[in-house]
Amino acid sequence: MSALLNRHFSKRSMDMGTSLVCFVFLEEVRIRLSCINAHAIFLNAILGSGKELAYVLLWALSFAQLASSATLLIRSLHIRLGTSVPSIALGVTLLLEFVLYGGYRDWEQTVRVISTLTSLTLLALLRSDTRARSAALDTPLVATALAIEASIRKYCTISHTSVVVTPLFTLLLLRAILCQRYWYFTGSEYELRRASFSTVTSECAVLAFLAGQDKSPSYYIADNVIGMAHKLYQNGRAHLVDRHARRPKRI
Repeated sequence: MSALLNRHFSKRSMDMGTSLVCFVFLEEVRIRLSCINAHAIFLNAILGSGKELAYVLLWALSFAQLASSATLLIRSLHIRLGTSVPSIALGVTLLLEFVLYGGYRDWEQTVRVISTLTSLTLLALLRSDTRARSAALDTPLVATALAIEASIRKYCTISHTSVVVTPLFTLLLLRAILCQRYWYFTGSEYELRRASFSTVTSECAVLAFLAGQDKSPSYYIADNVIGMAHKLYQNGRAHLVDRHARRPKRI
């Protein structure tokens, strides 16, 4: 059990980070499409290009984010198509949305964008299936990208990020789920709490990517503890069964 968990720790951390990044974009798409008329009126007022063009821009933005998120989440797609193109597409749409909606005026939105862009960069560089995708496409790996990937893994291993970062990741995510809970609110309170939740989610994605790059034995600690606990449970259970079997039977 422990060996199985150890083998998949990095992959699970990367999958968790990918899911969190895509959640941020999919939630934005959901909000945008549910209030598309209001968004079109706002963009028309900002750009002065007419509501029809505003609708086209909103649908194109939403489709690009949906398609890119699906590519990153579905393994068969990102092995075939890679993670670089969808990550770049999400980054471009994020910056476009950031500029159009004036997010640079708000520090929390700025932090969210920086965290999300960092996550997308790590996602494009560090997915464990890079070599498999390269072999499938019969394309050479870029030496610079491999050097950056190796450097990130080196510093994450030296820093033991799996031990240091994983508890922080868990605390931040639990705090966001338990304290923000924007789905229980409406109006301005809903928007404020949703923005805070999205910011923390994007930060947790960065932490998940960094935790998954620790190749030192430190990330075995938690799994070894689980394995030891399972072994103690099995030994204790066997001891109780043995005692029960030796107990004299009543006539």
